[in-house]
Amino acid sequence: MSTFDSVFYGESQSISKPPCFNGENYSYWKIRIMLFIQANDLTVWDNIINSPSNPQKQGEILVP
Repeated sequence: MSTFDSVFYGESQSISKPPCFNGENYSYWKIRIMLFIQANDLTVWDNIINSPSNPQKQGEILVP
C-alpha cells in the first residue's frame, strides 16, 4: 500500500522532509531544495537570498 506522499508527490518527494543531496545531479537538487524552502516558509527563503554579506576586515575595522 502506498503512502499519501508517494502517491501525490512521487517517490521520495515529500513536503514534510527536505530532499537529500546524494552527491549527484546538483542542479536538480538545487531546484528541489529551493522549492522546498519556499513552500514551507517564504520568509526563510527571503532571508537566504537577502542575507547580509560576511564582514571583511579592512585594517582593524570590520566593513560589511
